[in-house]
Amino acid sequence: MKPLLQFVDLLYGYFLKALAGTQCVFLLAIRAYWGWLFLESGMGKITHIDKTIAYFTELHIPAPSLNAHFNAGLETVGGILLILGLGSRLIAVPLTINMVVAFITAESDKLVFFSDSNTFFGANAFPFLLASFLVLIFGPGFFSVDTLIAWYRKRDQVTVGRFKLFCLLYVLLVLVYATIYSGITDAPERLLAHWWNKLIVVALLGVAYAATQAFIRKGIWSQKKTQPKQV
Repeated sequence: MKPLLQFVDLLYGYFLKALAGTQCVFLLAIRAYWGWLFLESGMGKITHIDKTIAYFTELHIPAPSLNAHFNAGLETVGGILLILGLGSRLIAVPLTINMVVAFITAESDKLVFFSDSNTFFGANAFPFLLASFLVLIFGPGFFSVDTLIAWYRKRDQVTVGRFKLFCLLYVLLVLVYATIYSGITDAPERLLAHWWNKLIVVALLGVAYAATQAFIRKGIWSQKKTQPKQV
C-alpha cells in the first residue's frame, strides 16, 4: 500500500509542476493580448482626442478634457508596461480602477452581476478589468522585465541558469518588437516621433542596461566555482 501512495504522490507532484510551468505562459498571454488592446485603445483615444472629450462630456464626467487625456495616456502607457511586464502590479492598480470607473460611468446598466450575470460578463469593460485584476493578484509571471530586475537586485543571492536567462531575454525582445510594430501601418520613423513610442525605446534601453549589468556581475550565472587545491 505504501509504494502505491508514494507513486500517487509522485504523480501528483509532477502534475503540480506541470501546472506551475503553464502559469508563466498564461500570464504572458494575458499581458501580451490585453496589454496590446489597452495600447490600441489608448492610441485611438489620443488620435481622436476631440471625440474622446465629447464622449466624456456626454457621460457627465468632471473635467472631460483633463480626464480624456489622462485616460488615453494611462491606457497607452499601461498597455506598454503590461506587454513588457515592467512595473506590472503597480500599473495594474490604476488600470483596474480605470475599468471600474468605466463600468460605473459608461456601462452602469450592466452592473447586474447577481440578477443577470451574462449581461455583466458581456460588458466591454469586463475583460479589461479581469486582465488588470489577474496581473494585480498573480503578478507578471516569469517572462517579464520585473523578473529581470528582481534577478539583478538579488544577484548576490540568486543564481540564474543560462537557458532561463536566454529565454527571458528572447521573449522580452520579441515583446518589444511586437509592441512597436503590431497593428502599425505607418512608417516606423514617423511613429517614433510620438511620445508613447519614445517610452518603448526607454524601456528597451532599460532592459539592455539591466541585461548588460547582469552579464558583467558575478553571481548571475549558475556556474560552480572551483576551489583551489590546497598543497
